Amino acid sequence: MNSGAGASRNLGLQSASGQFIAFLDADDIWLPSKLEKQLAFMLDRKSAIVHTSYSFINESGRPISGRVNVSKHVNLNSYMRNTEIGMSTVLINKEIVGNFEFPEMRTHEDAGLWLSLLGYGFKAEGLDEILVYYRVRKGQLSANKILAAKTAFNLFIKVKHIPIHKRLVNYSFYAFNSIFKRLR
Repeated sequence: MNSGAGASRNLGLQSASGQFIAFLDADDIWLPSKLEKQLAFMLDRKSAIVHTSYSFINESGRPISGRVNVSKHVNLNSYMRNTEIGMSTVLINKEIVGNFEFPEMRTHEDAGLWLSLLGYGFKAEGLDEILVYYRVRKGQLSANKILAAKTAFNLFIKVKHIPIHKRLVNYSFYAFNSIFKRLR
């Protein structure tokens, strides 16, 4: 039975014994220097979470329009407005963050994790360099934009660290930015 990416990632996390955790979705591509640059950036700043900028490629690996440039710092409020953290761009320092796991969700489990970690007060530091190519495929789970918007709305409503009116404003920014990052 396919339990989804979150359950698979949790199995990997249970087996991981290192200090640093990075994720690479099977269809994404890391640039060869990604981990070296990201680790140096993380250690220099003593960061808990570091993510990088990324651009999009098609099923054949050819560049397509769209890119995500990251902010210097991302907290819970700013993440809800932009959702700029790409799964394959992240490096997490378990020595700072401690043990963590993905929520049991079929889609958007990565957003659930970021909302959880940022809700605990951790900040993500942005390395504004494209070090990952995110592959866009027809039929992928995240391709259904109406379902994605509904799932994001349900996630945002559950965030109790931020007043409801700010969650709704953040969701409006999220919706706009979801469209905008594909057009750049």
